[in-house]
Amino acid sequence: RLPNNNSAKHALVSYFQMYLSGTTATPEQRLKMICTFIESNNEYYRTLGLDALRTALSYHQFVGSGACGIPFGMRSRDYGYMPKGDEVKAWYETFTDYACEQIIGGTWTSPEVKSILAENIRGICHCGLISIIENASERILKTTDWFEGWLACGEMLHHDADKMDEAYHTRIEL
Repeated sequence: RLPNNNSAKHALVSYFQMYLSGTTATPEQRLKMICTFIESNNEYYRTLGLDALRTALSYHQFVGSGACGIPFGMRSRDYGYMPKGDEVKAWYETFTDYACEQIIGGTWTSPEVKSILAENIRGICHCGLISIIENASERILKTTDWFEGWLACGEMLHHDADKMDEAYHTRIEL
């Protein structure tokens, strides 16, 4: 088993960032890899899958350490997939839907995925995609509790209330 501060692990997980990943793999292709890791019998791969999901759902973790940071060959590599507009929404929907499936399914990953999704509520909402969080919350709360999500919304209200319009604020409170 490799330690958490392993640079190879960090480089691999960076391929799951939305921006500056150095790969043009689609969200669906990346999700397929996350599923492969999480469904593995190897504990290290399962942990890697959860870290990749955390990275895919994150908003402020675009560090450019994917392939664009690895020298290879004569030509410089591009920055990878660069979603715009509706592609950003589709990105977060893809990974949020998967997170919901893991939570609702009550799999061994459910507790960790609840935390991962909650950690990223604020960032997803800052992208103007509160509807994704509303839909996820409704789906999750039909079958289980999600205390982590409730806390994350409270934290967002505490830190960002002065930057929100009234309608947005009300949607988060609900």
